[in-house]
Amino acid sequence: MPLPKFFFPYAATPEQAEQAYQGFLETAKTYPLADPNSRLYRIRFQHHGCSHVAEVGKEITDWPEPHGPVLAIAESNHLITILTQRSVLAGDRVVASPEKASEREYFDDYPKEL
Repeated sequence: MPLPKFFFPYAATPEQAEQAYQGFLETAKTYPLADPNSRLYRIRFQHHGCSHVAEVGKEITDWPEPHGPVLAIAESNHLITILTQRSVLAGDRVVASPEKASEREYFDDYPKEL
């Protein structure tokens, strides 16, 4: 099954999706991105000894408290930041260490060709 093209949940247009994603990157303090030409769609990661999957548009699997759907994922060399609906409403972001991520899948239209 092919991966989807880039989207940002609740954005009505591709332009709104891009604007929302760029706003997330600015507030996430994840610069420099590990790969600025790629956008993560799904990651599997370990947190406190448990395995979780964060996928844009879905809840984080087996997370201890509800966070709503994942809106975006960004990875720097030192931190993976996962923006969820709860992050937007309550400022409660989910973070993980890149060393704890065992799988990464990218949106079908990323990485962008230079």
